[in-house]
Amino acid sequence: CGDVVGMVNYHVRQSAHGRLAIGWIVVPSWRRNGIPLEAAGVLIRRCFTVLASNRIESRIAPDNQASLQLAERVGFHREGLMREWAMVDGTPRDMLLFALLRSGWSG
Repeated sequence: CGDVVGMVNYHVRQSAHGRLAIGWIVVPSWRRNGIPLEAAGVLIRRCFTVLASNRIESRIAPDNQASLQLAERVGFHREGLMREWAMVDGTPRDMLLFALLRSGWSG
């Protein structure tokens, strides 16, 4: 096929503390076909096994239903609301903090 349909990545890695954050972007027409779930699962496995992370975080906009559902499907738990955490086009935006701990990972 050769088309880019999205990406998953890790960032803000703090290896001394065993934590990092992950994120994903998926072209809307490619949602709900299993590819985002599979890609996130592969990244999470790598973060826990190869990168020796203990905690993986994800920050998600409260209105991003697709990302919220994906986070829950791969085992993340909502930890709280981060008020006005990001600036989007000059406007403060809230974000929800989700986390997955190695001890709670079923991979």
